[in-house]
Amino acid sequence: MKTFDHYSATRDNNFNLIRFIAASLVIFSHSYPIALGHGTPEPPTTWIGMSAGNIAVSIFFVVSGFLVSKSFCDRNNLFTFFYARCLRIFPALIVAVLSSVFIVGLLFTELSLYNYLTDLRIYKYIIKNITLIVFNLQYDLPGVFTENIYPAAVNGSLWTLPAEFRMYLLIALLGFIGVLRNIWFFNGFIVIATVTYFYTDYYVIALSAEVWRLAAFFLAGTFCYINRKFIPLNGYILLGIFALTIGTWHTPYFKFSFYLLLSYATFWFSLVPAGRIRFFNQIGDYSYGIYIYAFPIQQMIAALYPGIQPLEMCAWAFLATLLCAYFSWHWVEKPALKLKLTLNSSPTATM
Repeated sequence: MKTFDHYSATRDNNFNLIRFIAASLVIFSHSYPIALGHGTPEPPTTWIGMSAGNIAVSIFFVVSGFLVSKSFCDRNNLFTFFYARCLRIFPALIVAVLSSVFIVGLLFTELSLYNYLTDLRIYKYIIKNITLIVFNLQYDLPGVFTENIYPAAVNGSLWTLPAEFRMYLLIALLGFIGVLRNIWFFNGFIVIATVTYFYTDYYVIALSAEVWRLAAFFLAGTFCYINRKFIPLNGYILLGIFALTIGTWHTPYFKFSFYLLLSYATFWFSLVPAGRIRFFNQIGDYSYGIYIYAFPIQQMIAALYPGIQPLEMCAWAFLATLLCAYFSWHWVEKPALKLKLTLNSSPTATM
């Protein structure tokens, strides 16, 4: 039976497509509270107790756990690993944050131009939101979107980025001390982490339940990479997990079954289907741009068209966000990623 290792040996896969779909789900999910008010659930929440946005972010983290772990193991060098991670996350983030302040903020603030630009909160917004783990994120800008039905928040999607970057730090630590190179050490770490998750109050170590959940998905992805030679990737297994999930619906075990299904299905659809579907890779990776630009665009639409309905919001926001993501990929992200090639070709790039 073919394993993860068989399918993940090359870069020819569907990860870009899966992340694109996940980013689009975030737009769908946010369209409901931004159009109708905080706490408004979209259909999946009433069916399975989890929003489309939560599902999408879980997909991001399980994929990231797999690929980021591969990135460290391929390089086996702390500096090149962090350099590559920073090139992927910060250039586009900095542009998005500055755009929110000096384009969105200037256009939609209720303050005068002078009062807005001299308000220290906009500069705190920049510093807090581009440093990620140094300070708590700031979601509001002075006088911006205060009358929206989902008030004040300029870019609520950024909340996952500090959690993502902390997982990079964890992978760097595990790699540096050799845990990622020893399957038994790593699996022992997963056992300890799992016990901690189930038997420790997450508030004791200052992590929210949502951050714990995302960390669990990230480590599930890492587990699949480290154990890739031994984990089978098979459609019949996927169907079996699907049947288990259906069978546990409305039971205490449903959420665990669903998480297992979500993780396994993400990798099956990312690695197994081949043929024309792989042509999507030639388009580019627009998922990050979609993720970091969608929320402020949706807030602008809500401000311009009060009373807009969620599906209308979703359609217009998707088109506008895709355009921003296109420029972000081709003008910011892709040029930044090319800098990795310069370092990788250097004789000092290996340990």
